[in-house]
Amino acid sequence: MSFIKSFTFYLLHFTFFGLILVACNKKAEPVSETAESNIGLVQLSDEQMELAGIELGKPEKRVIAGYVECTGLIEVPPYSLYSVFTPTAGFIQSAKWLPGDFVKKGALLTSIKYPDIVKLQREFLEVQSQLEFLQNDLKRKETLAAADAASQKTLEQAKQI
Repeated sequence: MSFIKSFTFYLLHFTFFGLILVACNKKAEPVSETAESNIGLVQLSDEQMELAGIELGKPEKRVIAGYVECTGLIEVPPYSLYSVFTPTAGFIQSAKWLPGDFVKKGALLTSIKYPDIVKLQREFLEVQSQLEFLQNDLKRKETLAAADAASQKTLEQAKQI
């Protein structure tokens, strides 16, 4: 039995090596690259090129047009973006600009409508007029206190307001 196993072993090895030698001695047939690379390729005859007005030449630098007209979107870097907010609440009455429009400094961006804004403006103007009156009153009382014509108590009361 050992003879049959060794015979079979040698027979298989010689057959395997023989096939390898035969396969290595065969010259490989060149693969046709044009068959695979011609997929999607369009070839024009000389007559077709002449009818279409196609001329072949060497690449060269030249001006094709004075300007290029196109549309697109330009994104600005983060340091050029600004947020706009209002210190009071309100409803936007009208927006004059769209996102991406060029806006100059000082241009009116939007109008805000809110009933309490008028009330706040009125209160602001009243307080502003009182401020002028109280500042003038303080100056007057300081001059009177400096000349000992008024008491220090009235001056201190004026400073607290």
